[in-house]
Amino acid sequence: MVRSCKTTKKNTGISKSWTTCIAEVAGIYLLLPYKQNQTPEDYHMKYLSSLLLLLVVLIFNACETDFDVTADYKDITVVYGIISQNDTIHTIRINKAFLGDGNALEYAQVPDSSTYGAGIAVTLEEQTMSGAVNIYSFDTITISGKDSGLFYYPNHLVYRTHCILNPKSKYSLKIRNKLSGNETSSSTGLVQDFSVTKPGSGTKSLNFKKATTTAQKFEWLSAVNGRLYQPAIHFYYKETSSPGDTIIRMMEWPFGKKRSTTLSGGDNMSVEYLNADFYNYCNTFIPYSDAAAEQAVIARKADHLELVFTVVADDLSTYLDVNEPATGVLMEKPDFTNIVNGIGIFSARYQKYLTYQLAKETQMDLSTGTTLKFVKPQ
Repeated sequence: MVRSCKTTKKNTGISKSWTTCIAEVAGIYLLLPYKQNQTPEDYHMKYLSSLLLLLVVLIFNACETDFDVTADYKDITVVYGIISQNDTIHTIRINKAFLGDGNALEYAQVPDSSTYGAGIAVTLEEQTMSGAVNIYSFDTITISGKDSGLFYYPNHLVYRTHCILNPKSKYSLKIRNKLSGNETSSSTGLVQDFSVTKPGSGTKSLNFKKATTTAQKFEWLSAVNGRLYQPAIHFYYKETSSPGDTIIRMMEWPFGKKRSTTLSGGDNMSVEYLNADFYNYCNTFIPYSDAAAEQAVIARKADHLELVFTVVADDLSTYLDVNEPATGVLMEKPDFTNIVNGIGIFSARYQKYLTYQLAKETQMDLSTGTTLKFVKPQ
């Protein structure tokens, strides 16, 4: 049985085929944030498994069974781009929907079926607060090392430009098909910087001592253009293994997502946590699953912490909400796009990093209260 997806939530006049759904899923990895010290190639490979899950969700949870393979071909541009002032290299994925008489999964293995290559002109237009306009052109670039899957591999074509973004400017993505003249566009403001009020600005270390059992809080003021907030702790530690090699590893402790009620900035926001959860995450994610590798660890030593806020703009927040797995009795969910004359998403993301030391009381609790081989603080 062949399935086709329903019309998008925003009225673009485009009805999506199931092959378009597959092309749509393949770009969702661009929504996910980079971590510091992570290369673009590591980033693409890390989230490949997420694409397969989202593929199942889109095809089987948001589709119906009326699909006409004899319908006239229509050029539908599929766009995925998330920009951030954290980055100086900006990558956009642009594909085209494809239709044919044979097996669509076979077409997906052929690059020409879903890529425009150099057949489109892609620009990012910046409009500053003073009214000045700056235009940045994208070049095609091939990313290597993509795993096998539904789409062609190991090479993968994307569009990339180098520029420094101004958080107070507005940015428009413009795509022109050189052959047909069709134009596709979208625009977004950037998520601006914001203040964290707890811990205070003079705080040098964070303490998750076991003796404190009441709920604690991180607090901040919302950002202009920021809708959805994902705070997390990155705990960096040194690990020495036989025969004496020392590496730095990182454990991530995520907190609950929080949503701002406005986009104007300045709202008081907070997230609660329990100190005990820090040790639960350490005990779960620090030891190696391979018993021999864990046995080879001689000692671990706390290095530093990062309090990281990943904040996304309003349209991206809506897009992520819509594409979450459906629960309950109603399995069908509306689709969402902010692309004019196309489908997909073009929006903004911002990451704020604050660095702290781990308090000696917490280091002592790690040393004496766990079996993770952490040394006592000096």
